[in-house]
Amino acid sequence: MGSVPRTLELFYDVLSPYSWLAFEVLCRYKNIWNVSLQLQPTLIGGIMRDSGNQPPAMLPRKAVYMRSDVRLLSQHLQVPIHFPKDFFSVILKKGSLTAMRFLTAVKMEHPEMLEKVSRELWMRVWSRDEDITEPPSILAAAEKAGMSMEQAQELLKRVSTPQVKNQLKETTEAACKYGAFGLPITVAHLHDETHMLFGSDRMELLAYLLGAWGGAMVPGQLWGKLEKPLLFLCCTSFLLGLALLGIRPDITPVAYFLLSLGGFFLLGCLLACFLEWGSRSVQTESPGASSNARDNEAFEVPTYVEATVTEPQPQPHPQELDQPPSYSSIVIPPGLEEGQPNHPEEPRRARLDRRVGSEGSVTSVSPRRPPVSLRLRWSRAASTVPDLQTLWTTPRLEPLTPPPAYEVSCDHSDDDVFYGNNWTPP
Repeated sequence: MGSVPRTLELFYDVLSPYSWLAFEVLCRYKNIWNVSLQLQPTLIGGIMRDSGNQPPAMLPRKAVYMRSDVRLLSQHLQVPIHFPKDFFSVILKKGSLTAMRFLTAVKMEHPEMLEKVSRELWMRVWSRDEDITEPPSILAAAEKAGMSMEQAQELLKRVSTPQVKNQLKETTEAACKYGAFGLPITVAHLHDETHMLFGSDRMELLAYLLGAWGGAMVPGQLWGKLEKPLLFLCCTSFLLGLALLGIRPDITPVAYFLLSLGGFFLLGCLLACFLEWGSRSVQTESPGASSNARDNEAFEVPTYVEATVTEPQPQPHPQELDQPPSYSSIVIPPGLEEGQPNHPEEPRRARLDRRVGSEGSVTSVSPRRPPVSLRLRWSRAASTVPDLQTLWTTPRLEPLTPPPAYEVSCDHSDDDVFYGNNWTPP
């Protein structure tokens, strides 16, 4: 009799590329590890606000590393991630509130479609650089995931209902109670114990907690890696032995030795094939499904449509949706749009004065650029990093370096998605 499946909860937001990576790994290995995977749509903006954390892209060094890290991980895990061209607008201004409410409604009404719809929303924002905030965009994602248009429209109507809002709020609060300070987090419920793992790079540790044989990220075991070398040595030995028998009959002992060595390598190759097959059978053995079916389902990488990113066309300003504003927003002061300096009284010297607080500012003065102002609304912090002048040099990687002037707001108190009126910012 097989063991009872263990429970894993994945708290994720489609605005997070690392959530997509963790999502795909867990979907591939859930049958091999014999776990019950529960997908929990969560709003990353609420977690950031509750924990006082900041998006990694807000720190230039983290932003540069994040781009390289995600690129390598997407190649390793075969997930087609491509950064949006207007990165800060997509991540900080537009947000994912409507999309995550829609996924919450999908989980409530059609939980069997949650995995496919989530994947299609990730494809839109992180692979094809498409919108996920407007109702037509969400309907297109649901339809491409296999949902009928009638079902998608009905779920979209429920996005603004108190039931969906409260459910998203409860899921986000549950993640915060587990100790989340970002997404994704994987919560493992094992033997009356609960383990919270942050990020997409904790799968080996998760495999250790699950007692998974052979580790987490290596589907091809050692025996599978030995098959080709042994087969090559076998063929080489046989060919050399036969060649010596035909060319130099006087050294038949050497030819027989090579033929015997080839037979030994052939036996080793067959043994490696058998052991690899046996290890996979042990991994995929679980009640209710055949080994072959589970093995194919576990290791199959979803087929993604090749993403083609085109130059964005100028579009009119979108109309305001009847929903709370995003938890983070970017506002460019009118004076900077017209090229007017924000602080003309500052002396023109090539240095950067930094003063950051809950309502702080950063002013840069350079002989080649007009002064700009950076307003941040976060927890009070102080920085003594000596090379802050590099923030204003033209970077090689775009658009991860913050724009010259913006305002980040994290205190939209009029949005009751997560907290009541008695909540105060950290």
